[in-house]
Parts: sequence; structure tokens; C-alpha cells
Amino acid sequence: MLALCEAKDIAAAEPPAARAVSVADAIRMVHVDNPNYGRGTVGNDDVAAFSPDGKQFVVVTHRGNLEHNAVDYQLLLVQTAQALRAPTPDILVSLASSSTRPAIDSIVWLDNRSIAFLGENPGESHQLYRIDCTSKRLKRLTESPTNLINFAFSADTKTFFFTAVKPQDNALTTQNFLVVDREDLNTLISGTRPDVVRGLDLFVIKPGSRRPLPLKVEGKLEGLSVPWPSPDGRYLAIQTIQSRSQIAPDWFDYQTVAQQTILSRKGLSAVNEYELVDLTSGSTQPLLDAPVGAWYSNLVWGDDSRSVVISGTNLPLDVPEASERAVRAANLFVAEVEIPGGRIVPITHQDAIVRHWHSRTNELLLKVTDHRSFSNFEEGPLLTFRRASGGWQQQDAVAVPDKGQNTIAIALEEDMNTPPRLWAKDLATGARVFLLDPNPQFASLKFGRVEEVKFKRADGHQMKVGIYCPSDFRSGTRYPLVIQTHGWTPDRFVIDGPDPNGMAAQPLASKGFVIAQMGDEFFSERDMSKAAMEEFEWAVDYLEKRGLIDSTRVGIVGFSATGPGVGYAIAHSKYHFGAAVLSDTADAGYFTYLSSSNLPGTKEWYETANGGLPFGAGIAAWLREAPEFSLDGVQTAMLLQPNSRHTVFGLWEWFVGLRRLGKPVEMVLMPEAGHVVTRPLDRIVSQDGAVDWFDFWLNGHEEGDATKAEQYRRWEQLCDRQVEQNPNQPAFCVRSKPH
Repeated sequence: MLALCEAKDIAAAEPPAARAVSVADAIRMVHVDNPNYGRGTVGNDDVAAFSPDGKQFVVVTHRGNLEHNAVDYQLLLVQTAQALRAPTPDILVSLASSSTRPAIDSIVWLDNRSIAFLGENPGESHQLYRIDCTSKRLKRLTESPTNLINFAFSADTKTFFFTAVKPQDNALTTQNFLVVDREDLNTLISGTRPDVVRGLDLFVIKPGSRRPLPLKVEGKLEGLSVPWPSPDGRYLAIQTIQSRSQIAPDWFDYQTVAQQTILSRKGLSAVNEYELVDLTSGSTQPLLDAPVGAWYSNLVWGDDSRSVVISGTNLPLDVPEASERAVRAANLFVAEVEIPGGRIVPITHQDAIVRHWHSRTNELLLKVTDHRSFSNFEEGPLLTFRRASGGWQQQDAVAVPDKGQNTIAIALEEDMNTPPRLWAKDLATGARVFLLDPNPQFASLKFGRVEEVKFKRADGHQMKVGIYCPSDFRSGTRYPLVIQTHGWTPDRFVIDGPDPNGMAAQPLASKGFVIAQMGDEFFSERDMSKAAMEEFEWAVDYLEKRGLIDSTRVGIVGFSATGPGVGYAIAHSKYHFGAAVLSDTADAGYFTYLSSSNLPGTKEWYETANGGLPFGAGIAAWLREAPEFSLDGVQTAMLLQPNSRHTVFGLWEWFVGLRRLGKPVEMVLMPEAGHVVTRPLDRIVSQDGAVDWFDFWLNGHEEGDATKAEQYRRWEQLCDRQVEQNPNQPAFCVRSKPH
């Protein structure tokens, strides 16, 4: 049995002049987007948006432009009749974004000639555009003072709906005082609320007018709030967040709501659900009496406007059979809901999203997925269900995605070691034709081999980890390890990580690192931090036993929701982490608890993580569990990367505490980078900074780049301090050079 990283000799396939992969290569990678993603669909087989008659389709690509600090987008048009002849796609429009938003987003064909999408150019806000595919004439349809997030057109395309970010409130009150209630400390100090807290407004623009009219809903609108108008124009379905002080007791029996809905037995709960808006009367009502249990839920109307099909939803638990109730409590469903009566017809409790509803044949096409967390999913097969008098029945044959129209299928083929390429398939003959290689420059790069490893946790749950091998791997050598978190997807070619924040897998592999890309299934665990630490320790144990890593040189990256688990492991693990990067995340500490616990659901999360209330008898559990109370024992060099002034609070306890103790810590604030870094120069700071950090602390190496001299001077001083404090601990960092 061959050892890990030796399963295949890939060096022979590389050109002699192959060079190492850099962060700049990751930034300049051309990605083929899913233009239907805004409609709730995912998948490599859904990367093309076909015109209604199937005679042409569009594909969206984007790449980072380091020279202009922008992300360049293109909308490519291909005639279906020419696709099997490998044509050069026609560039329909090119736009660039200097913000954290995409320059081309949410593609919708309005007819066989024109397309609507959200877009922007540098310095502009996100607005709704319409482009004529024949003349290439681009027209802006909205002049919203704030950014548009989602939109939808009526069946006749004469009316359209959109959500836009609520205007910024520069002051929290127009009076000379404020009675503080549910505001968090960030908001009180800054006087402003971030977009995600402010929420969205819903508007409609009717035929013959350019003036948007507001539409009212009961709940709060957010980024997942896509408008779904009925074909007859009578109703609008939209997902909202309801803040409730009273929750039906049986809702706490659901085992699938943790991804999105926050339920609290005391105080306010934040409940995601679909509202049905009557556009004639303006009244609203819940679409079904159950929360939406998945962030990827989508909805499709039947052509007769008498029912909708929803994916990723919980179903009510008020059923008489105990076995049926147990199934509903444990699973998310795809279900039909009749309008306006609300009768529910379950279709399947498989993890799936809706692709198409062929109303003429009553066929429903679903895409099976394995969504174990926010960022960790695998694609499954397409399934067809047909509605009959007895309900929905799964069919043996799979329906064509756009039955009766499309003659070809477009798919993006890739895997963990194969860069994505676009292919066309003749649906009649099965013949495949290569259509586009977005990244021919990859032929000159030397990538580290990637392999998947599976293991079982102590509780029996099977886990999957992606292992990136050093690009110059040599058998018998033990390499430093960097653990990256926040998801592993084996059917994707990923240079950096599931998100770019602090992650740079292939550039690190080029520096002689092994990278373990961890899944994030521990999100759903009640004791998330301990479950995360168990997974990290397994990775170190496994790779050390395989003779692949040096367990005295281990680094780790935490981003967003994985940050608390990473922080817990740094403070409590049996292993020493030599270096760590925490990017735009929060700890589970006392200061963060106090500064943010006014937000619904937040305090319960911190109390669960640390064993109860941090007062009275409960303080003992906090002193034991919360990482910040154990900073005196932390010997990890910490690079902290908050990406806004609001998220500085989440890392402040780490920064001030470690600095007061004289331990190696550096904070780099990027105040306008956004939660997920997208602009090229922000990615350089986040990703290249992480590569340099790990290379310095675990490899004892400095880049010979004069522009980084000041960076290394600071880090050398931190290294001196760490060595002085821990003279008996091995140090791999670079000491200050003698003057």
C-alpha cells in the first residue's frame, strides 16, 4: 500500500519549467460562476443559463485584477447550434467590481433576446441592468440609493420586484438620548449598523413607472430573501426572519434548524420562514407553520399559481403518527404547499434543491446534495418526481433539465486535482465537446497533489479531510502542517480554501507545507468547540503516524464560524500550535459575550459553549472553558485579521491579552474588506500575509522582498520575545539580525 502523497507520480506530467503556485495565481484564477445561484441552485451541471427557446446560453466568469485592484467579470454568450463545434464564446458584456460585490450577478432571461442581472462598475452601487443580446445595448433599470441584493420579474416581465439595503442611519436616535435595548456594543460606539444588521427593504416597479413602491412584510429581510412572484401576479413568496418571544414548544424537537434559525427558550428567537404576500390586498401570512431549516432553500411556483414547491424546509410536527413525526423532526423536506389554503404535500426528505418544475408533464427535477454545513457540500444525482392523484412519486428516468427545449447540456468538469473545464454534451447522441479552458496558464504551475482521507470520530460520525501535499514532496521527509477549516468539498479544484480569508493551500504547499482542509460538520454539534478540537487533533495524529508531518510545527487557520473552535483548540489541545491565523471571526470569550449578547440568539450560543452564565457559580466553567482565561499558557504566534471595524471587537480580547502578556501577536485591520475578502489587494494582505506568517514561524524563512522588510522586523522582535519567555521550547522562527 502506497503512502499518502505517494499514490501517484505527478511530477512526470509537469513541464520542466513548472513554477511554484503563489497567492497571485489564486487571485488571477478564472472562475466559471453559477449564474443561477441567486435562484437557489448549485452544481457543476448548472453553470449555463439558457434562453427560453434553448437556442443560446450564457456563462459568467470572473478573475482578480491585481493591477487595478478589481475583480473582472464577463458575460459570455454561445449559440446552442454552434456549441458542439467548440466555438469561441462571444463576450456580451464586461464589467469590473472594486467593491466586495460581484460585477455580474443573478442572471435571468426575460425573453429570447434580453437578460436581466445585478451589476456594477468600479465606484458604483449594485443595480439592476437589462442587456439586449443582439445589439449588446446595456440599460440600467434602477437608481436605488443603496445596493440591490435580489430581484425578480413578473411572468410578463413588465413588473419587477427587488430588495435593497436599508439606508444607513448615521445616528441611532434623533433625540438627545437613547434607551438602549437590543443594540450591540459595536453599534452603540460607531453609531451605525452594518448592512447585515440593517436588513433590506422590498420594492416593486410597475409598468410605465421608474418609481419604486415599497412592499411591507412582517419579518426582516436579508440576503436570502429572494422574491418569488406567482405567474398570475397575485402573490409574492419571500423568506424573512421573524423575531419572536414565544416559540411553539415542539419546534425545539427539530434537529435540523441549527444552520439558520436560532431558537431560544428565554428571550427572543430569530425564525426563518416564508411569507406569502397578497399583492392585491397587501396582507401577509406564513406560507407554512414551520421554520426554514436550511440556508440553501429555494422555491418554485406551479404554472397555475395554485401551489409552490419549497426545498430545505421543516414541516409541521402536528401529525398523529409517531413515526412520521420522528421523520419530520430529523429531516429537511422538499414539499408542495397549496395556495392559498396551505395544505402540505411532502415530496421527499432527501437533502435536495429544486431545479425545474415541468408543469406540462407534472415533473419535478431535484438536485440531491449533501449539505452538512454552510460551506461543506457534495453534489449528488438529479432526480425526477411526477405528481399524480396519489401524490408525488419518484421516477426511474431523469427528466431533461429544460425538457422540450435544450438539445445540449453544459457542465463544468473538475476534481480536487483537475482544474475546471467547460464541456458541452449532445443530449441525443451523448457526444461530448470541449468548450472552454478558463485557465490555460495552470499548465506552467506545479501544484501539490490533493487526496481525501476519511475517518470516524469517537462518536461514530464519518469525517472527510482534504490533504494537500507539498509540491516538491520527498518520501521520508516530515513537513510542517497547516490546518485550514470551514469546509472540504472533494469535487472542486481549490487553490486556496473554501474561502480566501487567511487560507492559501497551494501557495503553502509550494513552501513545503502539508495542508489539512477540514470539514466543518462540528457546526451542528452542541459542544462545537470540543468537537472541532477532536477533529484537529485527529488530523495531527493521523498525519504524524503516517510519517508525513512534524507535529512540533503545526499551524491552524480559523475563519468566521470556525474561529471559536480554533481558539478553543489553541488554548486546550494536547498539541502545541506554533502559529495561527484568525480571520474575521470572534472568540467565545467574556468581552465578546458582553459586547454582543444583546443580539437575538447570541448569548445562548456563548453560554452553551462555556458551560452556562458567566456569573455566580457559572464563572468557574467560563474560567475553565473560555480560551481567553487561559492566555497565560498559550504559546501560539497569533495573526489576527478583522475585516471591518465591527469585527475588531470579536478579536480584541485575544489581542490585548496576548500583548499584555508579552506574547507574539499581530493584528492587521482591513476596515473595508468585507467578511469574505474578494478585492485583490485585500486578498494579498490576508492570504499572502498568512503564508508569510506560517513560513516565518514554522519554517524559519523570510521572503527576500524589500517591501516586506518592515513586516519581518516586527516579527523578528516578536520571535525574540517568545524565545526569551520560553528558552526550553523549540523555536523555528527567525531571531533579530545583529546590527
